[in-house]
Amino acid sequence: MRGIGACAALTAFGGLVLGTAPARAAVTLPAGSGFVQCSTTSGLITGTSCNGGTDSGLVTFSPDAGVSGSAFGLGLVDEANVFGVLNYSFEVTGGTPGTVVPVDIETTLQAIPNSIGLVFSEIQVAANTTASFVICNSACGAGTGETNFSGVLEVEALSDTAYVTTGPSFNQGVHLEVEAGGARGASFNGGMVSADPHLFVDPSFPDAAEYSILLSPNVGNAVPTIPEPGTWVLMGVGFVGLAGLRRRLRQRVA
Repeated sequence: MRGIGACAALTAFGGLVLGTAPARAAVTLPAGSGFVQCSTTSGLITGTSCNGGTDSGLVTFSPDAGVSGSAFGLGLVDEANVFGVLNYSFEVTGGTPGTVVPVDIETTLQAIPNSIGLVFSEIQVAANTTASFVICNSACGAGTGETNFSGVLEVEALSDTAYVTTGPSFNQGVHLEVEAGGARGASFNGGMVSADPHLFVDPSFPDAAEYSILLSPNVGNAVPTIPEPGTWVLMGVGFVGLAGLRRRLRQRVA
């Protein structure tokens, strides 16, 4: 709940007592929360980054908020999986409290599979209205089969209203989620995933300059910078080389 100043300053003029409008106390948004989790033969590695040998993941909070990962199963030998989540809160400040303000979300999603690997990348933003987009390689609706999404989503938010994500669950604010998996199979398989948003007030909105976006205190709002598809391909080629080397070493030991 947003607090209100205990009292207004009073000024006497011409026998009348005039009051100034009460000042609104500044809101304190909760810190953003997120993690990535890598699967290994000995269990799970969880944190803001993880590396399981054949899978890796990373959550970044600042200067730009995002989550990414890669996982590759090495043929008949290993399987790999990485899962990541990032949740944070936001508020439109300035202007007249209660004004409906359009908030644009410039977002880039990538979910690039290799062979029979699993890939999934998602963004959800909930304020006065909601918007979301998902891409994956299997059974996720409109985004099935897409490997890249770059565009602008939009929600409506009330000025001076905090949209708060509470704890690990997502109820409002911004939610990012990615997953990639490589199963044991006859071929090198897996994928690379990422989700990165940038929030701003729609510049075509009248008096847009009067409003600004406030995010969770540990979350940055810089325009995301993520690897180009060509970089992903080169990284995949590197994993293929490592997989072949690992097989040859195991055969030599055997």
